[in-house]
Amino acid sequence: MPPKNLSVEDDLRSAQHLLGVSDGLSERLRFALQGSTIGVWETQLTDENIENGRLSAVNVWEPLGYPAEGPRTMADRLALWHPDDVERVKRVTAAYLKGETPGFEVEVRVRQHDGTYRWILSRGTALRDAQGRAHHFLGVSIDITDRKEAETALARSQERYRATFDHAPAGLVHVDPRHGLRHFNRAYCEITGYSVKELLALEPTQLAHPEDLEHALGHFLSLSRNEIATYSIEHRFIRKDGRTIWISVTSSRVPTDDGADSYIVSIVHDVSRRKQLEEELRQARALAEHANRAKDEFLANVSHEIRTPMNAILGMTELVLDTHLTQAQRQSLKTVKSATGNLLGIINDLLDFSKIEAGKLALDAADFGLRSAIGDTLRALAVRAHRKGIELVCNVHADVPDALVGDAGRLRQIVINLVGNAIKFTAQGEVVMQVEVASESAEQVALRFSVRDTGIGISTDKQTAIFRAFEQEDASTSRKYGGTGLGLTIAARLIGLMEGDIGVESEPGRGSTFTFTARFGRHSAPTDPPLPRPLPLLRGLRVLVVDDNAVNRRIVEEWLRAWRMEPTGVGDGIAAMDALWHGVATGRPYALALLDFRMPDIDGLSLAAKIRERSELAGSRIVLLTSADRPGEAGRMRELKIEAHLLKPVPQDELLETLHHVLGSAPTAPVVDAPSPVTSSAT
Repeated sequence: MPPKNLSVEDDLRSAQHLLGVSDGLSERLRFALQGSTIGVWETQLTDENIENGRLSAVNVWEPLGYPAEGPRTMADRLALWHPDDVERVKRVTAAYLKGETPGFEVEVRVRQHDGTYRWILSRGTALRDAQGRAHHFLGVSIDITDRKEAETALARSQERYRATFDHAPAGLVHVDPRHGLRHFNRAYCEITGYSVKELLALEPTQLAHPEDLEHALGHFLSLSRNEIATYSIEHRFIRKDGRTIWISVTSSRVPTDDGADSYIVSIVHDVSRRKQLEEELRQARALAEHANRAKDEFLANVSHEIRTPMNAILGMTELVLDTHLTQAQRQSLKTVKSATGNLLGIINDLLDFSKIEAGKLALDAADFGLRSAIGDTLRALAVRAHRKGIELVCNVHADVPDALVGDAGRLRQIVINLVGNAIKFTAQGEVVMQVEVASESAEQVALRFSVRDTGIGISTDKQTAIFRAFEQEDASTSRKYGGTGLGLTIAARLIGLMEGDIGVESEPGRGSTFTFTARFGRHSAPTDPPLPRPLPLLRGLRVLVVDDNAVNRRIVEEWLRAWRMEPTGVGDGIAAMDALWHGVATGRPYALALLDFRMPDIDGLSLAAKIRERSELAGSRIVLLTSADRPGEAGRMRELKIEAHLLKPVPQDELLETLHHVLGSAPTAPVVDAPSPVTSSAT
């Protein structure tokens, strides 16, 4: 039933009054509404068809780019509405004018003069006659484009959020503690086996494993009470199918925009597979540790059991070799001795490697003399080098401290491995070892050791592999030269324990240079200098160094110059005789000749004989450098008045002591056998 209003006559009089003042009202309204997004409109209805109504408006058309008068009929106004909105708005308007709805409000897109559309909100009311028929329709228009665009952007953002939430690969749960709302995405449903509807019907306490419930619930309640900001835990979860799985849960509080409340976001992953792998790994580790302990116990026991009989075999073989044997018997026993020594070396490598792998190998820290340790080690290797005709040279630089604290035994092991390999893989030429200071402080010194050879070399692609266990450059190397492939691995690990590193530079056919560093402590108490001081009587004396090896000559000459002597180096017997004669002729004879025993054109004894044949050269004393002890040559040396002979490699301090003795005594001094090396050496 349409509402009762004024009588028809009263309505007509009111309408006429409005129409009478509309011009003045329009001006005042236009002034008031200027610059705003609000307009006022009025439609005079002439019949039941609203499109025939006469339209007047204030500030409705100007904001849209039209003239102020704009459309004059509702039909013209409808033509500016978006085609998709026309029928809807007409239905809403008709329903209101018929009294079927209590009020009129509609949102419609209206075309601007430039062809684009703006969203307009229209609100209106009708003036009706006594029968309830509308004869005037009044209202306002408000531009709500900004609001509609914001709503559209918000809707799109919410849709993107819903899509992201629902399609995220991890399980997501949103909980609103205040309103008791919960949201679950697809991944969470897949993890749990439940649908969203089923999850909403369950309490969270029904899902956690009973043994983990207190742990999981305690964290959630602490987060809900704002006692913590976030937490990450792992616990067991009971799926719908009854299967127990492991999940990881990371939960955080997210504040709302107004800051009045917050909700909880949880990220959930199924970590059952990882947990299974961790358990398998734990069991495998336990088995490996048990096996390792068993291996360590076995190695500890077998080490003694193997080494004892092996040493017995070696010892008894050496004893038998000292007895009267046929040539065939002696050769067979030498083979046994060599094979036993090789086997013992392999066993030692394997046992050391096992200790290193088990982390059971530790370094000793004891006082030792560097030059003595290096000299003794190289003296033991010299026999192998000389047997192959290889020059073995060593130079410990003068500024290298001698009194150190460290594991001398393991340092010897490294040197034996590197120099031994150099000798093994070198058919001719030389092996040169250098020791110098890399860095130092008051308490420690880092030394740099280098071992250079003229052997077969190593290809670039194999230079890293040789430091790995059981690897050699190639299979032919193992067949030709033997070995386990463990030596360099053990050396590298030992160097690592000494806080150093190792590297190699090599080229096939041109030899190799292995360089490593190692750190040692210094003696806390003052120690004697590593080398004796040269006597003043050596200063200015001329020394002739005769050696066909240029490296050896250079090192010996450097030592002599450091002692303020005047060395001259030559490489053969002819040049030696020329130099000696020239010294006599110029009135500057040589006080000493250092002769290498083995040279290509003439040996040292023969050269000494030539020197002694000439009375003019009688003032030059002679010291012979030999590759091996030669007891059978002692008589010949005395005949030639050779003052001393030294075994290669010659330690620096031993050479200096010999010079003190020889040049401070009569020319007829007896032959001096060299003591064991204690410092740097040269061949």
